[in-house]
Amino acid sequence: MDIDFVVTGNLTIDDVVTADGTISPSQCGGNGVYAAVGAWVWSDSVGLVAGAGSDYPAGWLDRIAAAGIDTSGVYRLPEAHALRSRVFYRPDGSRTDRVAEADLAPEVAAQIDLSQDFSAMGSEVHLEAWPRYSPALTQLPDHFRRARGVHLAPGPHANLHDLAAGLRAASGSTVLTLDWPWWDETGTEFNDELLNLVTAVLPGREELTAWPVRADADATLAGLVRRCPVVVVKEGADGCSVHTREAARRVGVVPVEPGDPTGAGDAFCGGFLVGLARTGDPLLAAAHGAVSASFIVETFGALNALAVDRSLAEQRLKNLITTLDGGSPS
Repeated sequence: MDIDFVVTGNLTIDDVVTADGTISPSQCGGNGVYAAVGAWVWSDSVGLVAGAGSDYPAGWLDRIAAAGIDTSGVYRLPEAHALRSRVFYRPDGSRTDRVAEADLAPEVAAQIDLSQDFSAMGSEVHLEAWPRYSPALTQLPDHFRRARGVHLAPGPHANLHDLAAGLRAASGSTVLTLDWPWWDETGTEFNDELLNLVTAVLPGREELTAWPVRADADATLAGLVRRCPVVVVKEGADGCSVHTREAARRVGVVPVEPGDPTGAGDAFCGGFLVGLARTGDPLLAAAHGAVSASFIVETFGALNALAVDRSLAEQRLKNLITTLDGGSPS
């Protein structure tokens, strides 16, 4: 049976320290799994494609599958799982993945192994390992290829282009969403071939000025809008802005008691995918994404969000829609 919604991306093992000092070592994370959970909030037909090292916890994959996410697209690599992430949040909400042991409280340093530089995005270790864990078109199961919607989490440009082109060929009506592939920036201003294949691109606010060639966020955004029908800029606790060639509108966040914001942007992407495929309305799709993100923010790790009450999701969506330009989105 074909899967309705598919996410391609990464699995990571995360060490997280929140601004209030809460420590959550070795939790299940990664843009792929968070986006899949974000889509799962709204659909019972979600598939995940990602690479897992030989020692990646089978129990985590079992829990993901038990919730109803199809993990037949998860492929094993014959090596210890090399994609790990350390996230340290500052009181102002910003984050870093590079912290010296001397800068940590003793109770934090005792729980997190800082002996290897495997976590920092853009480090030599990360850039060498990342392509192996980023799905290619050949790794999509046949029953994933005719999905109603597919979200492409960050990956090497070549992989993303082949995935988008292959999915377009298999089903021209597929909704394709793209989280900006900033880890593989090659210096060109835009990958026009890739942007022309996708329905929506969803960069984070900081990614609009991530490279010297894109120092002007407004110019970057204008360029994206010219090339892609829908651009959604994720802005963390400030919500998001939804841009089409006709208009720009804002969607706020769902107010929840904060736990760990790690993965919220990825969960937003998964929710947005389902919302856009179902409604055709980017603003309503962003509201779906905001609700998905809210369940991630109020807990720790991707797995704990798999206990979501979907009736609560519908209620949160209804409440959020009332805030959209008088509650009557087009």
